[in-house]
Amino acid sequence: MAALSPVTLLQLGVQFQWTGNTTDWKPYGMSLLKLTSEVHDVLQPALNRQKRKHLTRRDVLTYLELHATASPARRRPEWKLLEDLLPSISAGTPYVHAVEPFLKIPWLARLKCEMFYDDGTKGDQRVLFSRWDGEEWAKRPSYYSQYFVDLEEDHASPKEFDYFKLLVAFAAIEVRRVLQLYYETGMMHLARCKRDLCCSWFKPPRMGVRSKFCSSICRVAASREQSD
Repeated sequence: MAALSPVTLLQLGVQFQWTGNTTDWKPYGMSLLKLTSEVHDVLQPALNRQKRKHLTRRDVLTYLELHATASPARRRPEWKLLEDLLPSISAGTPYVHAVEPFLKIPWLARLKCEMFYDDGTKGDQRVLFSRWDGEEWAKRPSYYSQYFVDLEEDHASPKEFDYFKLLVAFAAIEVRRVLQLYYETGMMHLARCKRDLCCSWFKPPRMGVRSKFCSSICRVAASREQSD
């Protein structure tokens, strides 16, 4: 009997691939879309504060850390390794003894990346859809990454498949991307909002007080809350 073709699934700038007992990817895609839609609904207030519409991988990280305390995703070994790393990421200097085991996650070690060109023409237009990774289109020519993850064999049916491991993968890939940028440039491109009532992960500007907060709303609110 001939081997089945791999199942492939693309979302939030990550293409997952695995071999199993079916080539029907649609049930997988619909189930993952339902799960990420739930994440989007939970994070809607944070997205509104940041004036964004689309979910990104760092938003999934926020969801897993702050809102999914009872989720099966939090029981996965990959999350435990990621969770150990997050405090030092937030502090701006990754703790090397937490980085090493994190980077040795088998599927993360096999991660591949391809650069896609953004010509900058959509950044000044009202485009309904975001880029594949959920980020806004650039306003000048640039490149962005799409990642490829080989999960190897998984013979679960679409109903039995552990979709929560894909949520953890989104968060882990974002941290893996940030770590590479940090070791190449010395700059941390991920921060946790300093407002106690928010704590969302965000992409900080290079300089200034804005780098402490995910939005102007949180910056003003934090000042008021500290004075109360």
